[in-house]
Amino acid sequence: MLHTTFAMGSLEGKIAVVLAFLLLAGFLFVYSASLPISVRLTGSPWAFLVRHSIGAALGLLGLVVLWRVDYHVWAK
Repeated sequence: MLHTTFAMGSLEGKIAVVLAFLLLAGFLFVYSASLPISVRLTGSPWAFLVRHSIGAALGLLGLVVLWRVDYHVWAK
């Protein structure tokens, strides 16, 4: 059975909160660590953050796709 929503007290809700925190922390760390290099190499302070955002979006897309597939399919 597919669950498309979840309560915040559930395990899925806790995982979603941790995932959101890790994503936001990753964005902050990438931006702060790469700002001087990004400005020097590309002229834009956002270049590495945009690349990181694209990678995070692709990772989240893969997470959603695999989450929606019944795990019994992989056992075959």
